[in-house]
Amino acid sequence: MTVKTGSDRLKTYQEAKDATFRKGKFIPYVSLIEDGDRALFRIVSEHDDAQAEINNADSVLTFGDFHRKQFLSARGKTFFKEVLCGYDFNEDIGSYEGECDQCDQDVAKRTKFMLWVYVYAYYHRTQNTDLTNPYEPVQVNKEKCYKEHINAFQVWQDGYYMEQLLRAKIDEHDTLLDRDYLVRRHGVRKSNKVTRSLTEAATNDITNVIDEVSGTPIMELALSLPSLVDIAEGNIETMDGHITRDEATPYEEVDLSFPEEDVFGKELDDIDDLPF
Repeated sequence: MTVKTGSDRLKTYQEAKDATFRKGKFIPYVSLIEDGDRALFRIVSEHDDAQAEINNADSVLTFGDFHRKQFLSARGKTFFKEVLCGYDFNEDIGSYEGECDQCDQDVAKRTKFMLWVYVYAYYHRTQNTDLTNPYEPVQVNKEKCYKEHINAFQVWQDGYYMEQLLRAKIDEHDTLLDRDYLVRRHGVRKSNKVTRSLTEAATNDITNVIDEVSGTPIMELALSLPSLVDIAEGNIETMDGHITRDEATPYEEVDLSFPEEDVFGKELDDIDDLPF
């Protein structure tokens, strides 16, 4: 890298870096930060392999036990992120196999699932603080909201309570691809008593859902998405499949008695979730 001069150029340079970071070089996750925040999306991963083959889905619901682990960002900032536990539960013998340094340090773990979703938009109760990029004022069920247009793929990750809600939808419809869903956050920022609700929205054939940006069917675009298994195992962290961070040393244990922010701006607000 060459050295540059001038404060104005520094500002422009940093803004360009920030824009690159926010807009998806790193794998984006569905993130509901404030009370009342909602995400409207279409799931593009099926709930099992058989249904995925029937509906030509390239990915399947992925789950595992996750720890909070310390990493170092490219900017030198320490942050915590969920990584897959090194132990694997052998259902045949009813015990765990493998090795896990996080378990050896008694770091808590929780079972969570992951799905690829195509996010149409986020709905917020308040306007964007960046007035140069205002959200669109809209009405949602007679409630005034501010719509943040997304139109991009993100990973949806959640735990036990949401899995139960999702399971009820699977039992009713036998597929995850036939309708839009709306997930809403209930609970203020920094609260450790946050829940999320799941509501069905529009029903239509997923082959008719078109990406607003490219004009291409979203299921066609979904074929090039990174593997959920590789994401869960920490093999890749960017949309082009690269690892970009080094593990921070020495390791610092996370206190799960209060929320911690992770790299995606989410709080550790579901600490009351139980395993599957």
